[in-house]
Amino acid sequence: MIPNLLARLAAIAGAIITIFTLGNFYGKKSQKTKQLEEDFTDATESKKRQENRRNDDISSVKRRMQKYIRK
Repeated sequence: MIPNLLARLAAIAGAIITIFTLGNFYGKKSQKTKQLEEDFTDATESKKRQENRRNDDISSVKRRMQKYIRK
């Protein structure tokens, strides 16, 4: 009876440890995926900003840079 009880407790403990280990592994993996997606969207937005600014005229560039220029 006691060995049977110990076997059940060991099986339950093993299952709990396995569940937490898998959850931690997939949690880190999903976090890396989210970070890669954010980096990709940031890169595309930056590229769009660069393309828009390349087509700007001189007056809009002066207006945008006004806060950096000392008078």
